[in-house]
Amino acid sequence: MNNSSDTPDSKPTNTLSILDRILQFRYALIVASVVLAIDVVRLPLHVLGFPEVNWFAQQSSVPIGLMIALTTSYVFFMAALSPALQTVVEFLLLSVRGTSIFSQIFSDGREDISYESRYANGFVKVLDARKTALEQKDDFWIKRVSEHLERQQTNDRDGSFLGNVSFACILLVYLDWQLGGASSWLHAAMYWLMDQGGVLGIATTSFALLILALVVLPWFFEFQSKYHTGSYNGWIEHPELAAQYLKKLMEKRSQLRF
Repeated sequence: MNNSSDTPDSKPTNTLSILDRILQFRYALIVASVVLAIDVVRLPLHVLGFPEVNWFAQQSSVPIGLMIALTTSYVFFMAALSPALQTVVEFLLLSVRGTSIFSQIFSDGREDISYESRYANGFVKVLDARKTALEQKDDFWIKRVSEHLERQQTNDRDGSFLGNVSFACILLVYLDWQLGGASSWLHAAMYWLMDQGGVLGIATTSFALLILALVVLPWFFEFQSKYHTGSYNGWIEHPELAAQYLKKLMEKRSQLRF
């Protein structure tokens, strides 16, 4: 019997969680957010009369007061402002969840998988498995469902963190593009990519698109996960119970025909 918690509903968030554990992906996103934040404030600081700062010098030339202010602003942005904006954006997206455009973008086809198909493949709702195990006082399945929930909740926490940092990076990319001007590192990178040709141009553009996808996908998958399921609404492999539910479903369907 497969003890994996990698159910059809948990694959995107589980994949991100595994990627994070192997590659420490969260730290790459955090570093990206710091670099983007620095790029965002470079032009406004220059406009306000601050001299050009060598941010990556061995001995920083950034005034201590400015460093404290910028660090505080970055922490506030990451901890409060970005999550608040993320909540608003996701609320607006969920408010149009019934539209065809929303379904086409955020649907991965799982809604089309019928209960019959899931039961036939040996999966049942986690809530049903837990309820049945408690009613039957089945210690094995009580333990197994609890372990499944613990794994899923860990994956959900990892996915939520990655999704939050990913959304912050998306916001910073937008702010950098709008506020950074032609002198921003983001604009410079885009102009450099546009100047490349041939195989080098294709390779560098493909690499840039891959990096952009790695920045955006954690939030996309996390939002998809929020939209589709939660820990108790997910599915767990339980062939014996699935066979019972499938039998009941077939009996109910045949009764409705007569």
